[in-house]
Amino acid sequence: MDRQIPTVNLLNTPVCILPLEQAAEQAVQYARSASRPYAVGLTDVHVLTRARHEERFRTAFHRFDFVCPDGMPLVWDINAQVDPTQKLSGRVSGAELMDTIIRKGTSGQPLVHFFLGGSEALLADVSRVFREKYPAVVIGGIYSPPFGQWPDEENAKITGLIEQSGAHCVWVGLGCPKQELWIGENLYQLPTAVFFSVGAAFAFHGGHVKRAPFLFQKLGLEWLYRVLMEPCRLWKRYATYIPLYFYYQIKDRIN
Repeated sequence: MDRQIPTVNLLNTPVCILPLEQAAEQAVQYARSASRPYAVGLTDVHVLTRARHEERFRTAFHRFDFVCPDGMPLVWDINAQVDPTQKLSGRVSGAELMDTIIRKGTSGQPLVHFFLGGSEALLADVSRVFREKYPAVVIGGIYSPPFGQWPDEENAKITGLIEQSGAHCVWVGLGCPKQELWIGENLYQLPTAVFFSVGAAFAFHGGHVKRAPFLFQKLGLEWLYRVLMEPCRLWKRYATYIPLYFYYQIKDRIN
């Protein structure tokens, strides 16, 4: 973790307390410095609890330079611990962070972006949406990888494609925990760029999944909306990790 970025400890993970614009600006500075591979993550209750509960995931996730609170329960927890001047007005979602950085990257020397994850159709739609919204955007490459565990040859292919693209920003939408594990465990072997774990941001931007209504988001209930929309895929995740989140919250307060 980047020690220069202000954080609050949530379930033993340092979560940054920068609002959206400042978090995006910090990531853009990383991208323009081109000094080494960087990792920027987003964490909600599920990701945060997984980092506390699973050692392998925690080790990988704690290699990220900073992680943003992508969930209102985390924002409420942060605001209960910080000075009034540092309180956050809202979360930093993966979709919003992606949009903000791509917008900022069209100013001055343009940043080059690479999209990794999802189907070819989804990546084509995401690319089209951003080119229409920001005509100056530079998308250096996209790649829809195979499902399952990747052999060394596939990892080499992916890193080669990223390197050839000249990307400053690599948007990784493989779903949790795969995207965090892949970035964290391979970070020091990855090309010089900023790697973002953005989960469902591709699906939102590409129009393949509808975002929760604003009221659900503001009340910290986007997870419920997503479960209602995709019950077969998501019910087990939240049935497991939401109780664990409260268990660790209570355990930490008792201790």
